This record gives sequence, structure tokens and C-alpha cells, in this order.
Amino acid sequence: VERLAAMADMPKPKKIAIMETHVPNAFATGRNPKNAVIAVTRGLLSRLDEGEQEAVLAHELIHVKNRDVMVLTWASLIVIAAGYLMQMLFWMSLFGGVGGGRDRQGGGNAFMIMMAVYIGTIAVYFASQLLIMALSRYREFAADRGGSVLTGSPLKLASALSKISSDLYRIPEK
Repeated sequence: VERLAAMADMPKPKKIAIMETHVPNAFATGRNPKNAVIAVTRGLLSRLDEGEQEAVLAHELIHVKNRDVMVLTWASLIVIAAGYLMQMLFWMSLFGGVGGGRDRQGGGNAFMIMMAVYIGTIAVYFASQLLIMALSRYREFAADRGGSVLTGSPLKLASALSKISSDLYRIPEK
């Protein structure tokens, strides 16, 4: 990891962890390279050869270098805000929180405005969910590319991903 971090021109992650589980997995977290943590499982280490392990670690380092956790966290704020507004408008509509109902003068207009805002909020919520999923896929592909460039062996990463995905359905229960 230290060698890969030097090759990527970034500081070595603060912590490197090995999780005692047979499920093959690796992940990186931290808002910036100075506070990063990279973790791999025993299941991953036992299934992959040294070159494949290096490729997976390079992939995770690129996530750190690109600040993917921070990018996705900020992007998720749109979803959170829209979800909160959607819930607030839902409860307001149940208890007549806008305009005081249809019986008062102008109440019908306030109700229609609130419904338009509510429907717009629902649309924003679902559209932002789709955009978050697309952004997540894009960041994964960027980490795949960056890890392959960093190690100089894209076939090792492809081999590792193939092993991990084909072994997932055969993991024994303990």
C-alpha cells in the first residue's frame, strides 16, 4: 500500500485494516487522503494472488485520491433534502398545514400550489436517486481505470473482479 500510495503521489492511508471474515471484499473510506482507511477481508486475501491484491488495493487508493466518499456524500445531500421536504409536505397535507383547507377563501389555490410542490419534490427525489446511482457507477469505473493505470496491469484487476464475483454465490456459511 505504501508503494502504491507513493506511485499515486498521495500520502499513505492513515490505517490499513484486515477484517476477519470469509466474504471477499475491500473498501476505502475517509473524506480526504490524510484521513483515509483501506480495509480488506481475509476472504479476499485468500482468493486472490499478489498481483490481483495489488490491483484491488490500487483501485481503493484511487477512490481515496479522487475523494469519492466526499463527492458522493455531498451529492447525497440533494436526496436527503428532497426526502425531508417530501415527508414534511406529506404530513402537512394530512393535517391541513398549508392554507387552512379548502373552505377558506384562497385555500384551494394554496392546496394546488402545495400539491404541485409535493409532486415536484417527488420528481426531484427520484431523479436525484437515479443520478446518485449513475455517479456511483461512474466513480467505480474511474477507480477501475485509475487502478489499472497505477499498477500497469489491467488484466490483474479484471481477474480479481472475476474471481470475486464468481465466488460470491459459493461462500460457505459459518
